[in-house]
Amino acid sequence: MLIAYTTGVLFLPLGLVIPWLWLIVVLNQHDSWLKGSIEAIKFLPPLLQIGISLAAFGVSISLTVWLIWQLLKKEHLSLAPNVIVVGGTISVMLAGWLALKNWLFLLLVIGMTVIVLFSAKENIRNSDDAGVVTVALAGVMVGVMAGVMAGVMAVDVTDVAVEVGRVKLVVDPVVAVLLALGVAVVVAAGVAVVVAEGVGGVTQVVVGGVAGAVAGVVPPLLTVVVALGVAVKVEGVAEASTLGTRAFVVEVSALGTRAVMAAVPAGVAAGVAVVVAVVVVRVVAGVVAGVVTVVVVAGVAALLAGVPTLPLTWLSVVTSLIAFALAPAKDNTVFITTTVILIALSAQKLGWFSALIIPVTLVNYYRIIDYFFFAPFSFFTLIINRFRPQPWQLLRSLPPYTSELLWLPLALPNHDQLLISAFANNPQQALTIFQYTQTFSLPGSQITLQNALPQIVADQLKQIQSIPELIFTANSDHPILPFLISPFYHLDSESDTPTPETPLPKVKPELSILLPRLQTIIQDIQSALENQNIPLRERGLERINNNLVRLQSQLPSLGLKDEAIKRWTPVLQHWQRVIELEQNEQRKLSQGELINPFHYGNPVRLDQKNLFKGRQRFANEVVRRVLDRDRPTLVLHGPRRCGKTSFLYNFPRLLPSDILPVFVDMQSSAITTSESDFWFGLVRAIHKDCKSQGVQLPNIPKRADFKNSPYPTLEDWLDEALAQIGERRILLNLDEFEKIGTAIQNGQINLRLFDQLRHLIQHYEQLGFLFSGVQTLEELGPNWSSYFISVVPIEMLYLEPNEAEELLLNPDPAFALHYAPGIVEEVLRFTNCHPYCLQLLGASMVNQANFNHTDFITAELLQASINDAFISGQPYFTNIWTEFTGTTPEEMVIGQELLLQVAKIDISLDITTEIAEKVLTRLLRYHILHKINGGYDFEIPLLKQWVRERAVRS
Repeated sequence: MLIAYTTGVLFLPLGLVIPWLWLIVVLNQHDSWLKGSIEAIKFLPPLLQIGISLAAFGVSISLTVWLIWQLLKKEHLSLAPNVIVVGGTISVMLAGWLALKNWLFLLLVIGMTVIVLFSAKENIRNSDDAGVVTVALAGVMVGVMAGVMAGVMAVDVTDVAVEVGRVKLVVDPVVAVLLALGVAVVVAAGVAVVVAEGVGGVTQVVVGGVAGAVAGVVPPLLTVVVALGVAVKVEGVAEASTLGTRAFVVEVSALGTRAVMAAVPAGVAAGVAVVVAVVVVRVVAGVVAGVVTVVVVAGVAALLAGVPTLPLTWLSVVTSLIAFALAPAKDNTVFITTTVILIALSAQKLGWFSALIIPVTLVNYYRIIDYFFFAPFSFFTLIINRFRPQPWQLLRSLPPYTSELLWLPLALPNHDQLLISAFANNPQQALTIFQYTQTFSLPGSQITLQNALPQIVADQLKQIQSIPELIFTANSDHPILPFLISPFYHLDSESDTPTPETPLPKVKPELSILLPRLQTIIQDIQSALENQNIPLRERGLERINNNLVRLQSQLPSLGLKDEAIKRWTPVLQHWQRVIELEQNEQRKLSQGELINPFHYGNPVRLDQKNLFKGRQRFANEVVRRVLDRDRPTLVLHGPRRCGKTSFLYNFPRLLPSDILPVFVDMQSSAITTSESDFWFGLVRAIHKDCKSQGVQLPNIPKRADFKNSPYPTLEDWLDEALAQIGERRILLNLDEFEKIGTAIQNGQINLRLFDQLRHLIQHYEQLGFLFSGVQTLEELGPNWSSYFISVVPIEMLYLEPNEAEELLLNPDPAFALHYAPGIVEEVLRFTNCHPYCLQLLGASMVNQANFNHTDFITAELLQASINDAFISGQPYFTNIWTEFTGTTPEEMVIGQELLLQVAKIDISLDITTEIAEKVLTRLLRYHILHKINGGYDFEIPLLKQWVRERAVRS
C-alpha cells in the first residue's frame, strides 16, 4: 500500500486508486493470486542453465564494450557502430542458445537484436562522450537479454501448461499467456518509442534499454501468474464437471473465453506499467524503476484477474474508481476502451446486467457529478460579482482552476459573462485567465470561450478614443486582440509578438464576417491619412464614415442574429464618432487649402473616374474588334506612362455590359513562376473580376490541381464557367505581357503555354485576348509573331487637346483652382497632352497654390510648378534617360549624346554610324523624338527642358 501511494506521485489518480481496487479483489478472491504464483514458479528454467547463459552473456558483452571503448577513444567513429552491431548480436545469440537451445527462437531474437542495434548506432555515432556510449550500449543489451529470458519463460509456459491443464487445457493457458505477452510487448514498445522521441540522442538509447528490460521481464512474468491463476481455478471447475460431453464442451469453451479475457487486461496492465518505468528511469535509478513497476503491475494485474468474479455491487464500485482514475487522460477513446473491457470481463457472470457499467463509467469518467457541484456556484458568481467586483478571483474558483477534468460538453452558467466582466475590469489579468483556460481541451471551457469572445472583442473595439488607437487595433503588437483572435492577424516574421501555443476556440460567424471588414476600414483610414493633401484626407475620412453607416445598415443582410446586431451596432457608431472628430481636426488644419486630386504615381483606378478623361475612341475600337467575326488578338502598345494600365482598369465603365473585362497583371512574380502558376493566376483573375461585376463563376480549382495537370484543369473549369455567362464574352487583358517572354527565356515557362494560348484564341469564341505593353509582337521575336497570326495592333499615345483641357479644369467636383489666361494652353504645349506629365504638372500647380495661399496660377507659379515637377517626377525622367536611349552601354552613351544635342542646339543630327542610326530609330520608335522641319525635336517639351537642365551623362 505504502509503495503504491508513493507511486501516486508520478500518476496520482492511479496511485491512489490501485490499493482500494486491490483490496476489493483480495476480499472477493483471496486465493487466486496465491495459486497463480505457485504455478508460475514451476515455469522458471533451471537456475544452472540461467546462470550459464547470463555468465556467457556478461563475458561477451564486456569484451564488446571494451573494444568499442578503445575504438571511440581513438576516434574510429565509422568502425565503432559496426562493432556494436556485430558484437551485440553475437552476445545475444550466445546467451539465447545457452538458455533455450531452440534454433527457431534464436533466429527470431537475432533478427530483433540487429534491428535494435542498427537503430541505436546512429544515435551513438552522434555522441561525443565515449562513456555515455558505453552505458547506452549496456542498457540496450540488458533490454535485449531480458527479452530473451521472456521468450524462455513463454516457451516453458507452453510445456508446463500441457502438464497442468492436461489435454483439455492445453489451448487455453497457452493462448492466454501468449496473447497477454503480445499485448504487453506492443504497449511497452510504443511507450519506449514515444519517450525516446521526447528525450532524443543517446538518452533515447539508455531509456529504451531500461524500458526494454522492464518490458521484457516484468510483464511476461506477471502475465503468466495472472493468466494461470485464473486458468488453474477454472480447471478445478472443469474437472469437477460430470455433465457429459456437452457440458465438457461448454466448460472448455468457457475456460478459453475466461483465460483470454484475463490475459488481455493483464497484458494491457503490463504494458501500461512501462509508462511508470520509463518516467521513473528519467529521475531515479533503474532498480527503483523496476521495483515500482512490479508493484504497480502487480496491483493492476491482480485487479483485472479478479474482476470477472465480482458481484454487480462491487463491480460498480471498481468501475467507478477505474473511470475516476482514468479521467485525466481526457480522451474519448480511453473511455470507450475502458467501458468495453469492463463489460467483456463481467459479461459471462452478469450477462446483460454488465451493460450497467456504461452509465457508471460515463458519470465518473466525465465527472458529471462535478458539473452539478460547480454549476450552481457558477450561476451565483455573477450576482456575487455585482456586489464585490473581483471577477478574476471568482474565475479562479471555477474550472479549469479547481477541476481540470470537467469533460461534460456543457458550459457553466454565467461563466462567459464573468469572463467578459474580467476583461472589462482588467484586460491584462483577464487575458492570463483566458489563455490558461484555452490550454485545456475541455468542451465546456471551449464553449465558454467561444460564447465570450465576440463580446470581449466588441468591448475592446468600443474603448477606442482616437484614430491612432483605432489604427493600433490592427497591429500585431496590440497587447490584447492578437492573443484573442490571432487568425485575423498576419504577424510579420520579424515581429516578437508571441502567439498562443494552443489552438484558439472556434470563433462565431459574426467575427469571421465583421472583423475582415473592420480591418479593411482601418487600412482605408491609414491610406487616407497618408495623403499629403489635407482636404483629400478629410474627404477620405468622410467616405470611410459613409462606409461604416452602410455596413451598419447591412448587418441583418450579412446573416447576423439580433444578439450580434445589438452587440456590434454600438461599436460601429462609436467608430463613426471617432472618425468625425478626426475629420474636424483635419478641417482645422486645412485652413482653406485646395484639394489636390491629381494622381501621377500609380494608374488611375475605376473608382477615380473624374481623373480618367477621354479614351472612348480606343474603347470603341476594342469593342468593335472583340465582336468581329474573325476575333483578332489585340495588342495595345505605346510608351510607358501614357495611360495603358489606367485604360484597362477603367474598362468596366467604358465597355458594354455583355463584355466582361478581366485584368491580369503579368508583373506579378506569382503568375510567371511556372505554367501551372500562370493558369491558376489567370483563372483566379477571371473569377475575381467577374465576381466584382456581378457574375458568379464556379469555384476556383486548387493550385495543386493545376500543378498535376494544368491544361485539363484549365479547360474543364473554362467549359463550366463559360456555360454560366450565357451570351456574354470575357476579354482577358494581359498587362505588361512582355514578362511572359522573359519567363520563357529564364526557363520558368515552356513554349507549350503559347500553344495553349493559341488554342484558346481559336476554339473558345467567348474568350478575347488583349496584350498590353510597350512593344509589339513583331518586336518581341518570331515566337510571338508565329504563334499569334491574326493580330491587330492599337497604339495608345497622348490625350486629345480637349480631353487634356477637361482634365486640368475639372479633375474633381470640388476642384477650385483657377488659371491665368494662356496658362492651360501653355501646360498642354509643355506636356503635349501626355497623361502622366499632365497629372504630374497639375499636382505641382496645386502644391504651389497651397504653398503660396492662393487659388490662382500665374506664369511665375507655372514655372515654379515645372521645377517642382522635375523633382517629383525624377523617376520617370531618369527611366527615359537610362532605359530608352539604348540597350547596351555603348548605345546608351550615343543615345544620351543625341538627346543632349537636340535639347541644347536644336539642329539636324549628323548620323554617321550604323549604331547611331539604330539608336535614333529607337528614340523615334518610342516617341521620345520626332522629325520636324527636316530635323529632330522632342515630342514632349517638358522632357526636353529636363534633359537640357538636369540630365547627367551615364
